[in-house]
Formats: sequence, C-alpha cells, structure tokens
Amino acid sequence: PILWFHLILCEIKWLQRLGQDTQELIHLIRLIELSNYIINKLDQVMSREKLFLNGDLKLQDLADALNVSVHSLSQAINAGKNQKFNDYLNELRVQEAQRLMASDSHQEMKLIAIALDSGFNNKTSFLNAFKKYTGHSPSEYREKLLAQAS
Repeated sequence: PILWFHLILCEIKWLQRLGQDTQELIHLIRLIELSNYIINKLDQVMSREKLFLNGDLKLQDLADALNVSVHSLSQAINAGKNQKFNDYLNELRVQEAQRLMASDSHQEMKLIAIALDSGFNNKTSFLNAFKKYTGHSPSEYREKLLAQAS
C-alpha cells in the first residue's frame, strides 16, 4: 500500500507539472501569435503610411496608430525584427534615403535634405545609421550610384 501511495503521489506531481508546462506553452504560443499579428500590422502601416518619416515618432505614437500597448509593440519589434525600436526606425529611414538618392528627382538634392526627408533629425544620426546599414557613407553610396548610371 505504501508503494502504491508513493507511485500515485509521483503520478499526481508529474500531471501537475505537465499541466503547468502546458499552460506555459499555451501562454508562449499566444505571445508568439500576438507578436506576429503586431509585426504584420506594423509592416502594413509602415509601408502604407511611412510613419518613420516623422523624425519625432515615439514608440507611444506608433503603438497608438496600431492600437496596441507600448509594451506589446516593443516586445514584438525586439523579437520579430530582432531590433530595438530606434534601430528599426533608422533602418527604414536609411532604406528611404537610398530610394531617394536613386530617384531622378533627388539626384541634385543635398544629402542633409535627403536625410531630413527620410525622417532623420540631424546629420550625425543620418551618417551613423547610413554607415551602419550600408557599410558606406551617404556620399560614397551616392558616388557608386552615379558611377553605375554612367
């Protein structure tokens, strides 16, 4: 009888632990689903509305636009984009600067004007981010574009 009692206790403890693991797994799956939903919504809004062009964009502003909490948005960007919020914005801004530099209408425009039109607030942030994401300074990048065009 004591052996059976011990086996039953072990079985109960195992089932309780399994139940906890199952609840943790369900919670994790829900977090992943929420994160994916937020990232999809974020990608759509950024592509359509280009909110990153606002140099004063805050995490709260973006969370409000997506109708999600700041915490959920921050977690989604960290996990889904593998970036911090400011790095995410700067990467989008660099991509916009590259697009502008490649366009005929912006070929004669000064780089600081392109930086401002891309959502950067100052030259230093622009130069640092551009170098980080492209491996080139903006002027080097522009020179390469011009060389390819001729």
